[in-house]
Amino acid sequence: MAYYSKNYKLLIFGEEFLLSDGVSFAMESPLNLFYSELARYFDEVVVTGPTMQVSDLRKNNNYRSNLDYHIRPFYNTSIKSTNYGASSLNLYYHSRPFYNSPIEFFLKFPKIVLPTLRSINEVIARCDVVFLRLPSLLGIYVYVLSRKKGKKLVVHVKGEWSDSVKYGELLTGPAKMAAQVMVKFQDMLSEFIIKRSPVFVHGEKNYNKYSTLAPICHKILVSSINNNDITLGRSRFFRPIVKKILCVARLYPSKGIPYLIHAMTQLPPEINLDIVGYGPSLRKLVNLIKKLKLSSRVHLRGYIQYGPALIQKYLQSDVFVLPSITEGFPKVILEAMAFGLPVVCSGVGAIPEIIHHGHNGLLVKPKSVEDLVDAIWTLIKSPKLRRRIVESGYKTAEAYTVERQAQIVANQIHQVINE
Repeated sequence: MAYYSKNYKLLIFGEEFLLSDGVSFAMESPLNLFYSELARYFDEVVVTGPTMQVSDLRKNNNYRSNLDYHIRPFYNTSIKSTNYGASSLNLYYHSRPFYNSPIEFFLKFPKIVLPTLRSINEVIARCDVVFLRLPSLLGIYVYVLSRKKGKKLVVHVKGEWSDSVKYGELLTGPAKMAAQVMVKFQDMLSEFIIKRSPVFVHGEKNYNKYSTLAPICHKILVSSINNNDITLGRSRFFRPIVKKILCVARLYPSKGIPYLIHAMTQLPPEINLDIVGYGPSLRKLVNLIKKLKLSSRVHLRGYIQYGPALIQKYLQSDVFVLPSITEGFPKVILEAMAFGLPVVCSGVGAIPEIIHHGHNGLLVKPKSVEDLVDAIWTLIKSPKLRRRIVESGYKTAEAYTVERQAQIVANQIHQVINE
């Protein structure tokens, strides 16, 4: 590992939800694994996000609405049971007033705006450099305040809201139109920030888009896997017969899961499908499974946090399938590779940059039941191909461990600090 002066404090500002019991904090996102590794390179790393109190989560029926899928993974949980609590002695959390979505932020605006701005002022004053994850409703304020206080700022473009609005089920009519206007406005603000900041992006498409705007642009891929995960994956027993398919995804229309369920009708009856995830498409998927009479073969397992339980799902499966209609680059593909699963996924977003057809996975057309069936049948018929794809998948996963990606990010941040 290269030498770094660790006498700097890094703030990570994003929109990922935090959960707190008043003393300890946890994240719904496995990004915390990456942040823990990044903390090795700094005196202190502080993560701030909208924070829900455990007591409010359990007693507030408003957040148990069937529409509030983003915080559903936290229901009936505790800080001790989460897999995403701080695992580094110099990784800290800083709370902000909670909002579940951009719409809720604006509905709560009169009540939460001043506490939110005070919280941001406090945490920025504490740090030396800001790692701003875009898109963010408060990104422009963070940018302006960081510049005003003389803080170094680095931007991480983690995705776009436009696809969520395009494929979302939760917004219709005027609400969806208003959201589209908000997204365009946020894109303008994000572009303003990007033009004036060093930037990290996911994928070749985003790199080509932002490298002409930003003064410095780097490609990264933040995953949840580490070197030990790959070691565990390599120790698994290779099963020559395919019995179980696994899909891990939020249950949104953009994930294309109905196409995979339809594909199951053309696969051998002894093959089962486990779908891990939660989201607004749940009811439609339940009805589709019943309609196709697949209840004995297709199982909706709900949300499972990244950790021992989800790892067991990977290790107990034979093939991983992600039939997305649109994507950035989903971390679950690297998770599947790390734990020894051949992957079948749509050739959309940044996926073809990592997955090379026939080498470390199989690519299919989005919205194509026929392509899914053909790809899965190919793996069923050829254990040798599956084994070859699995071995190539391990090598791909090794390039994107949290250890390697954290070192890349830390190196670039320290270069910005020393300029």
